[in-house]
Amino acid sequence: MKRVFIGVVLLSLVSFLSAAAQSGADIETKYGPPISSYSVSENIWMTPEFTGDEQLCIVRLYPKQIDPNTNYLQGRLSRWEVKEVFDQLAPVPVRGRKLEDLGLLVIGNSVFQGLVYERERINFVSSLGRTIGAKEEDVAEFSGIDRPQIVTIT
Repeated sequence: MKRVFIGVVLLSLVSFLSAAAQSGADIETKYGPPISSYSVSENIWMTPEFTGDEQLCIVRLYPKQIDPNTNYLQGRLSRWEVKEVFDQLAPVPVRGRKLEDLGLLVIGNSVFQGLVYERERINFVSSLGRTIGAKEEDVAEFSGIDRPQIVTIT
């Protein structure tokens, strides 16, 4: 019985040491290289994608859940903050005028909405169901968009 107990303790110790001794290279080998994210507002992270010549082509905006000094509880984006970030990344002279509202597409529990501009497109993704108690003033340009969880600008 004593030998079994010692064997279990040694096996647990070896398992713990091998799991605790992972390096950055081990993590990258297992999960791939890290993704760059930028804090573009108080409550929004941005993950960019670039073309071969390093031009910005796609950005994804999503709510901050953690920051170095803060844990956030919201799971949806404020339309006002999205509008401010959109205006910074693709100002009106760059994106052009709005051409089309693609309407609403519901698949399962996901809601997809999109707006097309002359040189940009912005897509909103959210889940069905409203956020309780999250009243927000309307943003004219994003009329009908209900607090998205992910926004993609192409």
